[in-house]
Amino acid sequence: MPFGGGARRCPGANLAMLEMRVILATVLRRVRLAPDRPQPEKRKAHHVTIVPDRGVRVVVTARLAATPRVVS
Repeated sequence: MPFGGGARRCPGANLAMLEMRVILATVLRRVRLAPDRPQPEKRKAHHVTIVPDRGVRVVVTARLAATPRVVS
């Protein structure tokens, strides 16, 4: 639970989630993410979550810019 729970929940949780959505949307509009190898990633337990065994390794490539269109 990244922000705790109950009466002692993090007061900045809503702002942090909003920031995350904005940043992820911006990054994913500009680049493509692909796994660094074709084999499926092994999983491991880390506290209360499941994470990739080798960490997150991806190949990042720029998205092609959209061709400008003239609308009349």
